[in-house]
Amino acid sequence: MNFLPVVQRELLVAARMRSDLWFRFVAALGGMAFFVLLWSTPIQSQPQLVSDIVFRVLGGALFGFALFSGSLYTADAMTSEKRQGTLGLLFLTELRGYDIVLGKLAATSLRAVYGVIALIPVLSLPVLVGGVSGGQVARLVFTLLVTMLASLSIGMMASVISRDFRGALGASMITAVILAFGLDGAGWVWHRATGKPAEAIRLWSPLAAFRWSQAEPWREPLKHAAFKKACKRQALAGVALLAVASVTIRGYRDRVIEAPRKPAGEGVVRRGSLVGYRHLQWGDVLERQPYAWFQLVMRPVPLEFQLAYYGLAGAVILALGVSVGISATPGALWAVGAAFFLLWTMHLLLKVQVTLAATRGIAEDRASGALELLVVAGQGREQIIRGHQRALFLQHRTAVLVLVGLQFVPILRVSMSDLSLGPAAALCVGLIYGAGALWLDLETLAQVGLRHGLKESNPLAAFRATFLRVMLPAWLGLLPLAVLLFSGAAFGTILVVFHVWLLWAAYTVYRVRKRSRIDLEHGFQTLATGLHFDTDDWELRDDFRRAAGAQYPTGEASRW
Repeated sequence: MNFLPVVQRELLVAARMRSDLWFRFVAALGGMAFFVLLWSTPIQSQPQLVSDIVFRVLGGALFGFALFSGSLYTADAMTSEKRQGTLGLLFLTELRGYDIVLGKLAATSLRAVYGVIALIPVLSLPVLVGGVSGGQVARLVFTLLVTMLASLSIGMMASVISRDFRGALGASMITAVILAFGLDGAGWVWHRATGKPAEAIRLWSPLAAFRWSQAEPWREPLKHAAFKKACKRQALAGVALLAVASVTIRGYRDRVIEAPRKPAGEGVVRRGSLVGYRHLQWGDVLERQPYAWFQLVMRPVPLEFQLAYYGLAGAVILALGVSVGISATPGALWAVGAAFFLLWTMHLLLKVQVTLAATRGIAEDRASGALELLVVAGQGREQIIRGHQRALFLQHRTAVLVLVGLQFVPILRVSMSDLSLGPAAALCVGLIYGAGALWLDLETLAQVGLRHGLKESNPLAAFRATFLRVMLPAWLGLLPLAVLLFSGAAFGTILVVFHVWLLWAAYTVYRVRKRSRIDLEHGFQTLATGLHFDTDDWELRDDFRRAAGAQYPTGEASRW
């Protein structure tokens, strides 16, 4: 048997895939377009300063992608094999644990590596303008690759030890956030509180390594030495995680083949009692929307999400309380900033949970054939969609209300400070915009998640397509605004660009919702009849019906 046969096979398959070639081309083209967009922002500064700011903003965006690449690509690497029952078959061959782990890593992470490599020439463009050295580019690229290795290793380890996809995804995302922001923040707090260096803690943080990568060796030798140590430790940690995953996955064979079976009655009794309790809890929904009742009973909100979410809510209140207690010190501003960061984390966690809930149920029902039976038995498309959205609303309404309430708590904190009317009003307007954007994003994620759950067979692919399709355009639109903020532009310019970004985000959400609605109509028609319809034709027909309805409001357009 060849050395690493699964890796060789996956690389040969990837070399023949046209989608990977187009992905590299589109990634490089998109990077060039955003470089031109960021460079053309209205900044009255020297070209060297603009070049440095654009380089840092692009590098920060790529760092965020590298940090969460494990969650986006490798979190379902092993759970999919467990779910399909094919992992035990692999161990019937001569494959070892590291063959399977490295093979799945090569299969799932190759596109992420392609994306980063395709954008390296774009990161080098600021060197031609000035203000950025070639050493900074090289160190940043090395940091991105090390961060991606650590993230992919975390995702692979979470996929090995988790039983389902949701647990692996949540564990990998939480671990990445704790390593990047938690360790760096804890080291900074320790240094501010005791005056002692906390490099031993911050060396394990990818965020600290990213910031230290911009330090020139001849100007800041201590930070450059810390950068080399951090990259070395994080690379070794990633390799060690892959080794542990290889040993752990080998023990899966014993659990699958040699584990004694549990008595059949115990699991049935426990599941029946739990379903009975949920039946009583959501019994009033059963007669009005049966599909909503089915989702509420069989797929409740995970306990892990509730513990993490409401734990973050308590941390937000604690941070604001600390800022009030030390209001006369410079640390109050950092406490308020920590509260806003925790609020942003709650936003992200809630959107991830809604996306998972939106894609999981419909995908499982489609795979089991239950959805086709519902459609054939008379449950129409609108009934299933409304039931699905109703279940999501009932499951997450408390979490949404808590987040919206906490989002306006900082207004009380601002009222206790000596801020002028202008910044306080800007903060209030920004929080109102944030509440509206939260509602719009959750509605869109629920609808688009239903569409991709109906279309994709892989739950990770459905989650990734839904989350990135809704959130990525708005995140990319924030890059010009970040350039203006870092450059210290005028408040009027920032305000205009901010509202342009809002219009851009609203338009992209509108387009995504329209396309998902048309694809849902096409998908349910395919389930009901087995026929194939081109979604482009459906979009043209939809536009024609809307125009006809506007021209003949009396009902004459119904013949179309």
